[in-house]
Amino acid sequence: KKLRPDAGLIRNAPAILAMLKGGDDHVLTRVVRFFEANGIEVRGVDTVAPNLKLGEGAIDPAHAVLPADDVQRGLDVIAAIGGLDVGQAVVVRDGRVIAIEGVEGTDAMLARVSPLAVRAGVLVKAPKPGQERRVDLPTLGPRTVECAAAAGLAAIAAPADQTLLLDRAETIARVRALGCAVVGLPQSVAARAALPTHQSGAVVARVLGRHQPQSRVLADVHAGLEAQARLSPFGAGDGVIVARQHILAVTASDTIVEMIARAAALRQWGSGSSPRRRGVLIVADWGKVDTKLIAQLIERAAAARLEGVALAVHKSLTQPADHWGINDPSDNAVAKADEHGLFLLSCRPKQTT
Repeated sequence: KKLRPDAGLIRNAPAILAMLKGGDDHVLTRVVRFFEANGIEVRGVDTVAPNLKLGEGAIDPAHAVLPADDVQRGLDVIAAIGGLDVGQAVVVRDGRVIAIEGVEGTDAMLARVSPLAVRAGVLVKAPKPGQERRVDLPTLGPRTVECAAAAGLAAIAAPADQTLLLDRAETIARVRALGCAVVGLPQSVAARAALPTHQSGAVVARVLGRHQPQSRVLADVHAGLEAQARLSPFGAGDGVIVARQHILAVTASDTIVEMIARAAALRQWGSGSSPRRRGVLIVADWGKVDTKLIAQLIERAAAARLEGVALAVHKSLTQPADHWGINDPSDNAVAKADEHGLFLLSCRPKQTT
């Protein structure tokens, strides 16, 4: 049946369009508030069907081995970037952050994890701190176990009372067949507080080429800079792609080139129906990057329909406000950005007193 707009849609069009800015949790939270404001009660599936909760402990006692240090690190990563509305899942192996979920989803994230000769590492899923938990709770099922096992992981861990488990019997069968444990974490282990998010758009930027970014871009650049600052202690986040204040993808063990290719394939970009460029690539500590690679990244960003590249100078946080810490990139990089019609910025977070 063909859907047609009614008077309610037209009347609420401005509010509906405003809901689409930001990440999944921001969007869903606004949707929930919209329904509540119109007198509709919203209840979480875990309250309607509490039997779907994962529950504490291993779902199969014979497969209960859990790399505790990796779980801790995964929870810490989710807490660190939770306020920025990035994904709900991370893969950690021997203390190293291997992959961080963007908008592609958990299965696609696991597909890019290379397995080792022996099972090692863990997939950690958890709600973002402060998330609207009546919608979009972390969910596990047989497919999750299959993807985690294919990635060579030893276990999947998630908060016991804040995670949904679909098709429990079949999930247990997959655990037994594939040897990848599924464990519900107690609240005492899973609880993490999110870091506060700084004022959006607090960025100092210098245009390096001919093309000027729109003013809204600075909010996207700031989101990328903050994600990089939070992920740096975990050895991740050298590259971040942001569009409409929505963090689409971040690097972990993958390269920036691989991340750009991954983000370019996202349906949300609508590249097949709109010629408009969307999103900005933020490259961290680019003074350490070969200028030929910067030119290559600009080429890849143009092919991915990004509108620009921001070269971050995080180390300038400890320098005077007029100090950028590094020289401008080579003429080749600037010329490459000009050639493709992309803006090119050197930027850093704005210092506060």
